[in-house]
Amino acid sequence: MTTVALVTAFGVGAVAPQSAVAAPTQGKAFKILPASTVEFTAKITGGSFVATSSKLRGSVVYDASSKTLARGKIMVDADSFKTGMSLRDKHMADKYLKAAAHPFITLKITGGNIALKAGSRGTVDGKFTVRGKSKKVKLRAKIEKVGGEIVVTSVFPINITDFGIAQPRFTVVKMNKKVNVKVRLVLKNPKSRQSLASTGI
Repeated sequence: MTTVALVTAFGVGAVAPQSAVAAPTQGKAFKILPASTVEFTAKITGGSFVATSSKLRGSVVYDASSKTLARGKIMVDADSFKTGMSLRDKHMADKYLKAAAHPFITLKITGGNIALKAGSRGTVDGKFTVRGKSKKVKLRAKIEKVGGEIVVTSVFPINITDFGIAQPRFTVVKMNKKVNVKVRLVLKNPKSRQSLASTGI
């Protein structure tokens, strides 16, 4: 449904196709650790709910030439969001995200201008894919911490109808088609440099 990203999983931004961007020959790949999370907050008739997932995988690459986090791939299991209501979780995965046919929500990062230092703010360009439909995105992000682990956060809105998801409703209860996504990536800081080819990005 919507949060990617970045942590994620949903939002507004922009990613160019991988083939359109010249990749550097070397970089440092940061693997996404299990402490990473993505969540989205959805407003419904008479209230709201939060859906959270920690089933993130992938890596982000630091481009030494531009000194920015500039490449990467982040994947979230589409059936992994928990809202505190099992029936709602099942409806979200089966009916709206169609997780059986599209098991992952994906953010492919193709560029960015965020420096690798604590407190740095910038943007990340990429392609966000939900339920087989992709949208170019440009997401604001912040480096919260740099050390043995690197923590990157991003908060952004998305419109679920942009990805072919019908506005959810049940009898008199209706969910707003715009949701707010929050991504918190915890990345492992490797000691050695490795080629982009070895990361699978």
